[in-house]
Amino acid sequence: MNDATREFSPRQKIAVLMIALGEEATAEIMKYLGDDDVENIAQALAELDTVSTDEMDAVIEEFEKLLRAGAGMDEGGIEFARSVLEKTVGAEKAAQMLSRVEEKKTRSSASLDHIAPHEIVAIVAKEHPQTIADILSQLEPGVAAEVFNELSIEMQTDVANRMARVDRISPQALDELERTLSDELKTFVSEPVTQVPGVDVVSEMLDNAGRTTETRILDDIDTKDPELAEQIRNRMYTFDSLVGMSQKHIQLVLRSIEQEDLALALRGASEEAKQVVFASMSERASAALKEDMEFQGQSRMSEVEQAQVKISQVIRELGSQGEVTGARGPAEDFV
Repeated sequence: MNDATREFSPRQKIAVLMIALGEEATAEIMKYLGDDDVENIAQALAELDTVSTDEMDAVIEEFEKLLRAGAGMDEGGIEFARSVLEKTVGAEKAAQMLSRVEEKKTRSSASLDHIAPHEIVAIVAKEHPQTIADILSQLEPGVAAEVFNELSIEMQTDVANRMARVDRISPQALDELERTLSDELKTFVSEPVTQVPGVDVVSEMLDNAGRTTETRILDDIDTKDPELAEQIRNRMYTFDSLVGMSQKHIQLVLRSIEQEDLALALRGASEEAKQVVFASMSERASAALKEDMEFQGQSRMSEVEQAQVKISQVIRELGSQGEVTGARGPAEDFV
């Protein structure tokens, strides 16, 4: 918004908005106003000699921001605004006025999910840890995990701690992200108050980040805030969640995953997890699985972790459907 527009009084800003809407629409809107309001707006209109296009655009932009962030405006509020505007200015003009608001809301963080993780890393690498935490909390967990894994170890620890402690992101914080990030992220706008339950966000992200990263981050959080670390662990579904499940639930998980993924995942699992899996299978199936593990030969740790992530995602999905329950297994180093 330019300096001239900032000096407009609230009444004059309404007048500028009326000019932007046109004479017919303004006349229709005034039908819904009291006599005093109509007189005040008419006086403000008379005070305005000329209004530049830039000034008009700035006032319209401010109006749109008020629609997004003012007075707890949520999806229902937007629909109310649409209904009122359609009755006063017609469907076409109402759609034009709200199009940018709707576009920003619907694009939201989904647009970030389609940017390659390494590109997001390049964009946010120099940002403050809190800014990175805000961004990751808006991403789909799998994408967030990929970006998170590209950060330095020191940054990972700081960002994870910040994410776990955030419950919501204010409109002001999202506006700040728009101003500071590069063009690729300028669509980074969501609901007026974006709910981001930090513990849930971090647990889902770590589920997708791989066991090595998960263990290191949780151990670090544990030294600073044991209660917070435990909250995160209680919400996580990992490969070692199999250890705390009943045999019936383990068998359901095993039927829902690929044998190749299971064989690869077990190569990096604890002995307890291996024994639990083997015990849940028939003797012939167990022998076949062990043969598959031997046949695979040496495997990269990243491949093993990715297989474990795939299985943990299946466990999470089954858990969310109420199909399986069970405690998270103990955190042990890979063997």
